Amino acid sequence: MSQLRVNGTDVFVVAVSYLRLGGNDARDLMQAANDAGSFCFPNNVAGSTPVIYVPKAVRPVNASTAMYSWSRCAHAYDTVITSVGAVRTTAAPVPPAQLRTLPGFAGTTFIGLGSIPLIFTTLGAAGAKDIPAAVRAKVAATCMGPGAWTHSAALYPPSLASFADTLCSTSTYEYELAFSTKGVGIRSDHFTVLDPNAPQQPAWTSGYAITRLHP
Repeated sequence: MSQLRVNGTDVFVVAVSYLRLGGNDARDLMQAANDAGSFCFPNNVAGSTPVIYVPKAVRPVNASTAMYSWSRCAHAYDTVITSVGAVRTTAAPVPPAQLRTLPGFAGTTFIGLGSIPLIFTTLGAAGAKDIPAAVRAKVAATCMGPGAWTHSAALYPPSLASFADTLCSTSTYEYELAFSTKGVGIRSDHFTVLDPNAPQQPAWTSGYAITRLHP
């Protein structure tokens, strides 16, 4: 814990960083352990572009045979979170699931940064009263079933099509890391992606969330 003094007020900050739990690293680990993880990607039975998902992966997913499943994808990511989170480092003294046992957690407001507002806004869930529930519903409507790729692709202009490739995978991971019992376990009423006191979001972060503490 670090103590900062801001505008005459003492603020106590706890910073925890889990290496390899960033979005790209976590997806790589998930795919490596699950034969490319086709259940984390939408089906593209029409065979339109893209023919494969995540072309830079060691084993890219065949888009026409992929079939997204929330339960299977979430379980695969839970395994990654648990495995990586079990490795203790100076920056990560406790597993993700134990963060909610730290003093002050229950009264903390979490603000999603980095790709979280991008993904949740794209899904149309960022402004919902219950963001986790909205994300689950939007992912189900967008990612599940034959030909689901058309729904994912429609959310992005052609210049950003590469983001559509991993929308279903990334949104599932972000949900599991932030809200599940294997992850941090943030309550829906303690989470937002909108901070009225921050005029500009960071362009890139090394983690998925920061906390706004009220001393």
